[in-house]
Formats: sequence, structure tokens, C-alpha cells
Amino acid sequence: MQALDWLKNWLLTSLTSAAMMGAVVYLGRHWISQWLSRSIQFSFDQRLEVLKASHERELTLLRSALDTQQHLVSSAFLQAQSAVTERRLTAIQTLWDTMLQAYFEAPGIIAMTDILTTETYQMFFKHTKGSVPDFESAARAVLVSQRPLLQSAEKARLLSGDYLYALYKAYTAFIGSIIFKLVDDREKGRFQPWWEYDHILNLLNSVLTPQEFEEFSAMRIERYSWITRKLEFKFLQMASDIIDGKHAVTDALEQATKIIAAAKSPEVRQGSSV
Repeated sequence: MQALDWLKNWLLTSLTSAAMMGAVVYLGRHWISQWLSRSIQFSFDQRLEVLKASHERELTLLRSALDTQQHLVSSAFLQAQSAVTERRLTAIQTLWDTMLQAYFEAPGIIAMTDILTTETYQMFFKHTKGSVPDFESAARAVLVSQRPLLQSAEKARLLSGDYLYALYKAYTAFIGSIIFKLVDDREKGRFQPWWEYDHILNLLNSVLTPQEFEEFSAMRIERYSWITRKLEFKFLQMASDIIDGKHAVTDALEQATKIIAAAKSPEVRQGSSV
């Protein structure tokens, strides 16, 4: 009986110890698992922070490099634009100077036509025929005054644009056409008012609006001054718009082509049509 009780006690004690040992092992394994998880998470968080910091530094450096590059590109672009603008201003100034030179060096007899009507034109030049230069003198005067600037004016066309160049051509052709019309009429002995000359009318029709041409046609005096001032205004207005960026140098190409064609002398236009 005692042996049986002892065996029971021993089994109970063994089972209790085994259960306790199992619980200890389980708890130990759980704690180790939790510790490892926390340790790995902590290490991962640290590594992530390091990567984030490194990434932020790289982004900052990249932004700085891009800002520097953008500044350099913008600076280079502005410098290039400034250089082009300066050259364009020089080109426009060249055309304008050539126009003014043609005006101021034109024979004074042309300005006298401002006070003449269609009825008094023939009578005036009949009595002042000697003041009209002959063809050779007129051609020499035009060449002497215009030749030094002609090459510069042609070079200015690229940067000033075709429309400003066309206005320059119209302006100088208008004055030149009046000169050679007077010269031709001097040799014929009969003076036709220049405002009735087909070549000049075609030229004016190409550069004036219909309303402007109608206003010109209704005038009785001061036609010469009105046309020169009108062309000067058109030139300065377009030049101002180009400089301010309101118009490009390539604007009004169709009208420019029409004006340039009309500005050619009648002989040149007839020859080009053959």
C-alpha cells in the first residue's frame, strides 16, 4: 500500500514538473520570438531612416544641380536674346537712317509739289523747268546719296523682317519715282502730276489701306508730305511692335511681298514678267 502511494506521488510530481517545464519552455520560446521580432524591427527602422536621410540628401543635391543648370540655361538664353534684340535694333535703325537720308537729300523741287494742285502742276513746271535735274545728274545724285547705305540696308533685312524692309523699299522707291518722273517729263516737255503716274499709284495701293488710299485720292495739296509721314508712321509703329514683342519679324509677309514687287521700277517689273 505504501509502495502504491509512493508511486502515485512520484507520478503526480513528475507530471507536475513536466507541465511546469513545458510552460517554461513555451514562455521562453515566446519571449525569444518577441525579442527577435523587436530587434529585427528596430534594426529595420534604423536602416530605413538611414536610407531616407541618404535619399533626401541625394534629392537636395539633384534639385540644386537642376536649379543651377536651369539658371545657366536661362542666363544663356537671356544673353542670346539680348544679343539678337540689339542686332535687330541696329538693323531697324539702319533702314530708318536710309529712309531719312533719301528724304533729306531729295531735290527740293519735290517738296514744292505739296503746294501744287492738278491744275497748277503743268504751269508751275513749265516756268521752273530749269530747276528739274537732267537724267544723268539725278541718277548720279541718287547713287551718291544712297549707295553707301544700300548694302547695309540689304543686310538689315534678315533681322528687321520683310515688312519693315518693304516699307523702307516703298519709301525710297516713292521718292525716287517722283525724281525720275520729273526728269522724264522734263525731257518730254510736258509734266504729268506724279499722283497720276500709274507706277506710283500701284506702289501706294500696295502699302496703303483702302481707306488711306481713298483719303489720299481726295487730297488737293500736301500729297507728298502726307505720304512720307504716313509711311514713316507705319514703319515706326511696326518697329515698336516688333521690339515690344507684339509682332514677329515674319508677320505681314504677303503684304511685304506685294509692296516689294510694286516698289520695283516699271522697267524692272516689265522685265521680270517676260
